[in-house]
Amino acid sequence: MVQPVFYALAKPVWDKLNATQKKVVQDAAVSASKWNSDSRLADEKQVVERLKGQNVTITAVDLKPFRDNADKVYAASDLAKGWNKELLRQVIDTK
Repeated sequence: MVQPVFYALAKPVWDKLNATQKKVVQDAAVSASKWNSDSRLADEKQVVERLKGQNVTITAVDLKPFRDNADKVYAASDLAKGWNKELLRQVIDTK
């Protein structure tokens, strides 16, 4: 599992940046996040291969039933009533 990376910048600082500076910060954040995710996934592959080399059985689990159920649980929540359904669909469809 790759944990998301969140970047925060105080609004007064952000508001002082010009459009070019904002783009540089955003591009750097995207690049750093991708590097982090790619590095963690590569680490995990190495761990799996090392474990397989020690005769440990690795079982890949089908996550679709879990995700489908989680979607139903969240959708049924009173907290979900105010969610933007189109935005939620975009998030779910993000790979």
